[in-house]
Amino acid sequence: MENWDPEQRMIADAFQKGMAPFQQEPLVLYGTGKNTPAVLELTQGFTFAGLMDRDADNIGKVFYGKQVLSPEDVAASSKKIVIIARNTIVPIIYRRIRDFAEKNGISIYHYTGRLLKETEQTNDAADLDYWNHSYKDLKVAVAGHDVISFDIFDTLVGRRVLQPKDIFSLVERDLCRIGCQAPFAELRIQAEKACGYAASLDDIYKQLYQMGISEEDCHDWQLRELEWEKKVVFPRKRMAEVFQYAKELGKKIVLTSDMYLSKGKIHNLLERCGIVGYDELLISCQEKAEKSDGKLFAKLLERAGGKSILHIGDNPFSDGEMAQSMGLDTWQVYSSYDMLSVSSIRSLAENPPKELGGRLALGLLCAKLFADPFALHETKGALVLSQPEQVGYSFIGPWALSFMQWAAEQIKNHGIEEFIFPSRDGFLFYNMGQIMQKYGYMPDVALKYIKASRCALTVVSIQSETDLKDTVTGKACHCTKGEFLKEWFRVQPKSSDTEQWDRVVEKDLTVRYLCTYLPQIMERAAWERKNYQAYLQSMDLFHDRKTAVFDFFAKGTVQHYLECQLGKRMLGLYCGRNIITTAKKEEIWEEPDILSAFGTFYDHDTSLEFSLLQVYLIMEALLVDGNRTLMYFDENIRPVFGEDRGITYEQALQIHKFALAFTDDYLELLGGEPISLISANQFLGTLFGQGCQIIQPAEDAFIHDDTWEVSDENDKPVSLLQKRI
Repeated sequence: MENWDPEQRMIADAFQKGMAPFQQEPLVLYGTGKNTPAVLELTQGFTFAGLMDRDADNIGKVFYGKQVLSPEDVAASSKKIVIIARNTIVPIIYRRIRDFAEKNGISIYHYTGRLLKETEQTNDAADLDYWNHSYKDLKVAVAGHDVISFDIFDTLVGRRVLQPKDIFSLVERDLCRIGCQAPFAELRIQAEKACGYAASLDDIYKQLYQMGISEEDCHDWQLRELEWEKKVVFPRKRMAEVFQYAKELGKKIVLTSDMYLSKGKIHNLLERCGIVGYDELLISCQEKAEKSDGKLFAKLLERAGGKSILHIGDNPFSDGEMAQSMGLDTWQVYSSYDMLSVSSIRSLAENPPKELGGRLALGLLCAKLFADPFALHETKGALVLSQPEQVGYSFIGPWALSFMQWAAEQIKNHGIEEFIFPSRDGFLFYNMGQIMQKYGYMPDVALKYIKASRCALTVVSIQSETDLKDTVTGKACHCTKGEFLKEWFRVQPKSSDTEQWDRVVEKDLTVRYLCTYLPQIMERAAWERKNYQAYLQSMDLFHDRKTAVFDFFAKGTVQHYLECQLGKRMLGLYCGRNIITTAKKEEIWEEPDILSAFGTFYDHDTSLEFSLLQVYLIMEALLVDGNRTLMYFDENIRPVFGEDRGITYEQALQIHKFALAFTDDYLELLGGEPISLISANQFLGTLFGQGCQIIQPAEDAFIHDDTWEVSDENDKPVSLLQKRI
């Protein structure tokens, strides 16, 4: 490589000086970006054993003449790993490899020669100087200069993908779908590197042609790449406001970017984002000058005619150090990805989803939460979620969509013709399924949302003393026997019944008590059963079609009783299955057919690894439909709901709304790329882990109307977030 830019030379020089004491030892470089070849070629006296990279698919590949080593090969060949990366990314890489390094007695260094330590690299980022410079301060800086220069990508506009290279993965996926197996992403990156300084997109595709790609394919691939650029670009609204503010003040506005897209194409992208009215576009590929060596800034200075300039951008070197070296005042804003990297949920950047779908969902999360580069200033990096949009779109949406994609695959594999979603847990998923059907999922499958509950179905299934006894199996109840009789079976205790005041403690004694009211219970059950059967008939559920039934986190009770009412077996598709470890070996019913997406859990599982078991009660509070629990249907087939306990469902339903908005955006934009269940678990674990704090008004969504153990000093229910399992 001949044309080394100043950043590459600076890093190579810093490496030469900082790592000089270790010239006699084999070193492994972590990173395959543009600065790695500069270190390999511009430094002298070092022995490089090989490279490390996060992408396991790169192991064994050769970059810049060095092989990407497996962890085992790294441990066998070196005791020092040197991270070649931007300073905001270095802590992420450190945390990613620290356990491996510690286990194998390997030291980790910054490219400047500084030994990275636990205390330095695991801080909460609250001390970053970045938090000390506010949006208001930026407006003051804009007002104090004559010319305002904006970087474009990751400053004025963002892309709704995690990193720009994901666009290449999307193009490759689309090519694969039409039968082209070319490794587009890899070839595209190689071509851009080969082009070198100030290359244009046309230059890059000419290089691909020289690499053996046909002219026809080059034309097609370029059009596909440009189409994806149009699809994923979005305005960073707070920065667009700064742009507009500069216009209102009459400032000269120049957009200054190291970019391979032409002025015309960038103008069109900016116009799509509502960013118009700038004075000039300075684009590296057309000016044949880059910010990274100062030459593009020299052209900016010429245009400014001696007037004061403020340059705003995200790259700490080209938009920061190099601009300053040319005499410009600067202001750094973090990209959405950088915001994720320094936030309290940076674990998602440290160990991002491996599959494309998870990365794309994370890209939408960043676009939603971190489009504003000042979003975390008040909390100094802590992610505080107060709005349903933040919770629903960024976390619940990806998690629920992953489950529904899994469920759609099971439906296809098992030839299911009807998918039932019982209330209330099924409401969000039913509505999500309807959106998915617009994008080709579950064609010709009837999706049905029905009113159902364990309480209602238990009573309608009682036709004998044995059935009554079965309803009490495994049931925990914090009430008197009379209250249990009245609230669960809708039978009023006799005034002469003194036992009604005894607490429900032992199952056998409770069953004996209930049996004294067996005729009344049977009569009530028959009445409710008749009404419920009429309701099921109105929903057209009595047929021979192959049927699946949804449940969120359950043993299978609702499914079993629905099967009894409908007289047929169904396939259960559950988020999580719960098995009660205290139950006897013999079940009270024939085991239902159940597939569980996120696993089968025992009620006393104490695993420290995050699982649905740890948060299912919190999630149940969220999974509502706006009505209270179904008790029964009356003779007019009208649902009768449980007691009004003064809990509003407004925030929960708002979270649903934005989870569905995520689904629509994801499927429309990204074409149904599957989000793995592992990635979905990451999203849910992040929401309810230590990285997020959910506060009012969004917190109101997590008050469970069936759980009264969580109360304040006035015995009013409070959010289950305050009492996590």
